[in-house]
Amino acid sequence: MQSGEVVICDYVNFSGETKRGLFIVLYDEQYDATNNTTLNFIAIKITTKLNMVGNYTVYLDVDENPFFKAPCLASCGKIHTMHKNQIKYHLGKLSSNSFKKVYIGVSKFLSELNRQMINNV
Repeated sequence: MQSGEVVICDYVNFSGETKRGLFIVLYDEQYDATNNTTLNFIAIKITTKLNMVGNYTVYLDVDENPFFKAPCLASCGKIHTMHKNQIKYHLGKLSSNSFKKVYIGVSKFLSELNRQMINNV
């Protein structure tokens, strides 16, 4: 798997319900020399609910990513560790421009999280 791939995965939400959703692969743990046998990957949740805009959401343009049937938002604050057996379908790979925006959004979210944690210690 490569960073930027878009996959459909089964997952369990916070209410304990099994759901199926869109995710962007951020990082495949298999590329880490210390985790060469892992089947986990880090992913960002995608939503088609355009009213879910927040500080850490990135608009994903259909023109740049034609495998999407409708405009989507990457929820850069919704970071998931997933197992590769949760993947049901591979949809495609984000354009380099779209993935760059997502990566910057995730970086901003993590920077703010780190700032808050350091200030509360």
